[in-house]
Amino acid sequence: MIENGNEKFNMLYGCDETLLCGLVLGAKAAVGSTYNYFSPVYHKLWEAFNNGDLEEARNMKRLSVKIVALVKKYGGAVVCGKSIMNLLGMNLGPCRLPIRNLDSSEIDQLKKDLEEMHFFNPKELMQTI
Repeated sequence: MIENGNEKFNMLYGCDETLLCGLVLGAKAAVGSTYNYFSPVYHKLWEAFNNGDLEEARNMKRLSVKIVALVKKYGGAVVCGKSIMNLLGMNLGPCRLPIRNLDSSEIDQLKKDLEEMHFFNPKELMQTI
């Protein structure tokens, strides 16, 4: 990424759960679907990395891996992400075909899974690692 064009281009890093790896390789910007609803973790990861606190950065990476695994469990970033945003009070509407929407029982289970990881309480979430 850095080797392309002698840093002439700003390449966005795009794999949420490995953002720390991208930072180590010199990424200066990133784009990711879980950043929409998990931004405190990524902000803390980036800040810890910039401050040389690799232990804290790794802890935030572990939380990122957990949320990405949960998202994958429910069908991926778009399907699950829209449902999470809806649970946070931001109605983004349904997924467009051919992407399916979670049914009500899946949304109920997703909410339970998120509650178990303290997703809705960022202070508690940060202490789970």
